[in-house]
Amino acid sequence: MENSHISLSSEIRIFIAHKADISQKVHHKCGHVVQKGIIPKIYKKYKETGNVEDLWRSSRPFLFSEEEKMDITKASQDDRKLTAIDISKNRHLNKHDATPQTIRNILGEDGLIASSSIPNPFR
Repeated sequence: MENSHISLSSEIRIFIAHKADISQKVHHKCGHVVQKGIIPKIYKKYKETGNVEDLWRSSRPFLFSEEEKMDITKASQDDRKLTAIDISKNRHLNKHDATPQTIRNILGEDGLIASSSIPNPFR
């Protein structure tokens, strides 16, 4: 149950206020308007999990392993004229058929910039 408008500390204060049966005053104690159904949801979350923090959610799996990322980075460092498009076409480096933007993102994580094969006349 995710609520992006209320911080964890506010959720805890809402829970304490609900526990103390003063839910009518919760709106004033938290400093912002709390939607009508939020207080019971936070209380229900506490009863189910024993905590008001959001549970960890898995995300999309990584396309490349750390070793494959290092190979891409090393190839870019070895040949500075190598573009993200060139790397994405290289079947040895790009076994997963990733887009050039994904390659740029990998290089960007290491502080590298994948040059474009066509110079931009507006820079």
